[in-house]
Amino acid sequence: MIHNLRIVAWNANSVSTKKAELDLFLHVNKIDIAAISETKLSPNRRFTIPGYTTIRSDRNQFGGGVMLIINNKISHDQFFLPNLTELEATATCLYLQNHRRLLFVSVYLPPTSILTHADLDSIFTQHDSVILVGDLNSKHVAWHNTSANRNGRILLSYCINKDITLNHPDQPTYFPHNSTPSVLDITLSKRCPTSKPQAVSTLSSDHNPIVFKILLHPLLTKPRTLYDYKHANWPLFRTTLDLSIPSHPSFLSTTDLEHAVTTFETSVRQAAASSIPTHTVKINHLTLPPTVCILLKLMNHYRRRYQRSRLLTHHHLYTLFSQAFSTQLSQLRNTKWTSFLKTLHPNPPSFGE
Repeated sequence: MIHNLRIVAWNANSVSTKKAELDLFLHVNKIDIAAISETKLSPNRRFTIPGYTTIRSDRNQFGGGVMLIINNKISHDQFFLPNLTELEATATCLYLQNHRRLLFVSVYLPPTSILTHADLDSIFTQHDSVILVGDLNSKHVAWHNTSANRNGRILLSYCINKDITLNHPDQPTYFPHNSTPSVLDITLSKRCPTSKPQAVSTLSSDHNPIVFKILLHPLLTKPRTLYDYKHANWPLFRTTLDLSIPSHPSFLSTTDLEHAVTTFETSVRQAAASSIPTHTVKINHLTLPPTVCILLKLMNHYRRRYQRSRLLTHHHLYTLFSQAFSTQLSQLRNTKWTSFLKTLHPNPPSFGE
């Protein structure tokens, strides 16, 4: 089925402890691509989401970092950008229908850095169709901030001069403790139509994620065929293969050789289809029990209340439910891990014997 790409962009402010709620959000909302900024992952820290491929660019020091999380059904390749001076970025090339391609880039600009035209040119000149999403720490009244900073003025000037479309939510995305909420998470695009981003009050961070759709149709990868060799009918496989391959083929030219290779590959596939059962991959993403889901909803509810009211009571309740959610989540993971270990060796040996 042809569908538009569902996108979320989120400044996670450290993603490692928020994996479970991010996993749940991606699957419940059927997200195709997540662009995460401020991942704060060390290069040796593993981070995976079942059913998705991750592409990362980590800092060598604490903080920062960007990541793309791409649904395995979407046909794509990692794209290596040239060195950038200020922007942190990671990219993928998405394959679309009608032989088109789209460069998708997740970016983060640290608040102390100055946005440069050179960095943006290094991205937007790579492909005919480009979309850049993330936290650029750029403020301007043109995208519903109360004031403009230097980066905001640079960005607006660049978009006007280079004919780049800047899209933003109407709602704030960043809620600092000591200043006015602002819109920092935006999208920049070239020849890439999108829906208007919406900021949603979910996921644990001082930034709300933005969700939107790319109004282009991707190529979907074919599901990988996995064979159940344990229950294969090998005598039938051998007989089918013997009947379909000539006993004494002759090769008089390279064309004959290429034809023989094609015949052999086709014969092996047909023999496998008739004699070896197949099965699908089971995606073992963490499912949350109702009590934990309720804690997550309460945590997000009081987070939204605090963002609007700035009352310490709401912040206290948000913190309380956040801690309870983290505790329940840790216990759930420990229980699942213990159950998994028992399946490996139901009767562990006694080392004292």
